Amino acid sequence: MSREYDALHAELVRLNQYNQSLVGVLKEAREQISSLKDEVDRLARPPVGYGVFLGRFGDGTVDVFIGGRRLRVSVSAEVRADQLRRGETVMLNEALNVIMAAGYSATGEIWTLREVLSDGRRAVVVSATEQELVVYLSDALTDFTLRPGDLLLVDVAARYAMERLPGSPIDRLFAQLPQVDLAHVGGLEQQIEQLRDAIEVPLCHHTAGVRPARGVLLYGPPGCGKTQLAIAFANTLTRDQGHAVLVRTTDLLSKYIGETEHLLRIVFGHIHKLAEAGKPTVLLFDDVDAILRARTESADRNLSEALIPHFLMLLDAAQTLDNVVVISTTNRQDLLDPAAIRPGRMDLKLHIGRPDQQAAQDILALHLNTESDATEDLVRPTIEFLYSTSDATRLFRARRVDGEWDQVYFRSVSSGAAIASIVRHARTRALHRQIIDGGTSDLTAADLRAAAVVEILASRDFDRLLGPTNRTGPADDRDLPVDCSGSGMH
Repeated sequence: MSREYDALHAELVRLNQYNQSLVGVLKEAREQISSLKDEVDRLARPPVGYGVFLGRFGDGTVDVFIGGRRLRVSVSAEVRADQLRRGETVMLNEALNVIMAAGYSATGEIWTLREVLSDGRRAVVVSATEQELVVYLSDALTDFTLRPGDLLLVDVAARYAMERLPGSPIDRLFAQLPQVDLAHVGGLEQQIEQLRDAIEVPLCHHTAGVRPARGVLLYGPPGCGKTQLAIAFANTLTRDQGHAVLVRTTDLLSKYIGETEHLLRIVFGHIHKLAEAGKPTVLLFDDVDAILRARTESADRNLSEALIPHFLMLLDAAQTLDNVVVISTTNRQDLLDPAAIRPGRMDLKLHIGRPDQQAAQDILALHLNTESDATEDLVRPTIEFLYSTSDATRLFRARRVDGEWDQVYFRSVSSGAAIASIVRHARTRALHRQIIDGGTSDLTAADLRAAAVVEILASRDFDRLLGPTNRTGPADDRDLPVDCSGSGMH
């Protein structure tokens, strides 16, 4: 009996283990069937469409753009219609009901903003091929202050601008103006007074029959303060209210046909926008000869024939505005197109020449910058040395156009930039003395004298400071194709 019980118990244990294994197999099979069913359901699921949300209505329906058509559809109860944003992508089921918001599209065509229309919801954009299009602005663009020339990501089919892209031509074309004013300009008091009389006085004190000069040309040799004066005057004129914009004209040049003209339209379009407020608006063109080269002198005459008339047309349109002043600088005034510098376009032409001895003293005192440095003991001896006619300041011999030979001294090529360079070298010398020798870092007359000698030696090495030359005599003789009979030659 005991043996039969043990046999039955062993059989029961075996059957129980077998049953447990069957339960595990069945559970695993059930999970596989469920997984396969989910996969079948997923594969059999109808396709989901994507569209662009255009607007909502009080009855809970919305407009979407899908497949080239504008449709009015319903919104799923799981989606809050009031949280949908114009221009963003939405998902639609097979019944074309909105079931999910999918954010803004990250791809599209790049168009340039020309202007925002008066309703604030639409804008005129232009393509690289000058095709114009009116598009809606997405809700994502309401956080930005859009300017003509901004790059926009556009869904052309839906007629929606969705995103403002970085790298706007305006950011690239318009240089940051240094924070300088007329107090930072030395040795140009006469030119400053002429600018004030021609622009600031008529602009700030309206008098019948007296209008400010609409265009100003600052010309002269390089390094003598043309750009510095233009920026300082623009900052002073617009300090309390107004706008000053600096354009590096070399940034306007492009190898693509029509691109330079397109960039010019962006520049002047931005100026028109700024001038709408009625405040003084100053447009600065640095090195304007890059785009206004005379049509007979241009290396690419066909380019100039198209570019210059276009520039002049935009310039004339801007100068019809009473509060717009255009200031241009160049050191090659001989290359400018005559039509661009005639009265009415360039009403005031100021020559910014090389500083005389008194102007050089003012410039040096300005660059020394501190009361302890800017003393007579530093300024006067340094400038007297630079403007002397000694062997130490002699650069070379030059033959004038009349055949006579003259000595050329440093004062003939002196400039504000050269004086600034001397101060920089002198301060470096003083700093070196403090670090290496443990001496004082205070600037001395000896530091300025040594720096002046370095600058003179550099001028001897770079004789092209006086323009193209032909060597006909000894190594230090030059045959100059200009009249060099002015100051500094004996």
